[in-house]
Amino acid sequence: MSEPTPDQVKKDYALLDEFVRQVATQAALLAGFTFTILTAISLESAPYRRGVAFVICAAVTIVLELFSAFILSSLAFVVKINISPKMDDTFQVEQNLAWISYLSGLMTFLATLVLLAWIKYPSAALSATIVIVIVAAFGVVVFANMVRKQNRLALE
Repeated sequence: MSEPTPDQVKKDYALLDEFVRQVATQAALLAGFTFTILTAISLESAPYRRGVAFVICAAVTIVLELFSAFILSSLAFVVKINISPKMDDTFQVEQNLAWISYLSGLMTFLATLVLLAWIKYPSAALSATIVIVIVAAFGVVVFANMVRKQNRLALE
């Protein structure tokens, strides 16, 4: 396999930089939305266990999303200052860690929404839970297909 040209390397890292920034922004927004939900809800009338589960899910969502945003923002900075053809897989662990953190944060955000529905709107909670589970399952299937296709392309 031939060495990539400097222009191709710059183009690849420009795409990576934009992607990393977009995901980091989404992670920060999701953490902000979760914090807003957490501070806006009154838990006095909520059953104790649901309230505790809600607070824990919201806190975990915020931590995972901010962790992901931090890693991705750091990667964007490092990529900007270290453009080199030798950096192919240098930050693969960090990218994977950021992805796992981001996707785990999305799942805990969905769990937070389910718990919010059970606390604030118990009569509509089952419907909300079913819709959120279907959307989450669809997202997992799409993501799994994407990963499988990417792995297949990498092996070729």
